[in-house]
Amino acid sequence: MELVKLIPQAFFDFFARLVPGALALAIFLANPYGQNQWRMLLESFAAGKLDKSNLATLAVSAAIMTAYVVGQLAAPFGKAMQRVAETIATFPKAIIYLRKHGLDGKRYGTGRCYKPRR
Repeated sequence: MELVKLIPQAFFDFFARLVPGALALAIFLANPYGQNQWRMLLESFAAGKLDKSNLATLAVSAAIMTAYVVGQLAAPFGKAMQRVAETIATFPKAIIYLRKHGLDGKRYGTGRCYKPRR
């Protein structure tokens, strides 16, 4: 039964860590500098013995590990962006409240508060 409880965590790790990390890795590999760095990384993983027999295994395992680590490092940035977006989303509610109540909390008509144009 413990294995069934781990399934949601595995999906979360996949979508919250591997997917953003893989996207960042793909963007990094899109430029020539990234391709050279990736080749050097694979050479260091293979201890200088990189050939066609072990290239696919090393490339896939290194890509998964690198994507997971990059996803872990990007998670705090994503959380900060989520908080900024939530703050911006509640901003119009604050404007509506200030239109109705003013800064001192007393109930005013809508004519006394500044109304931004749309």
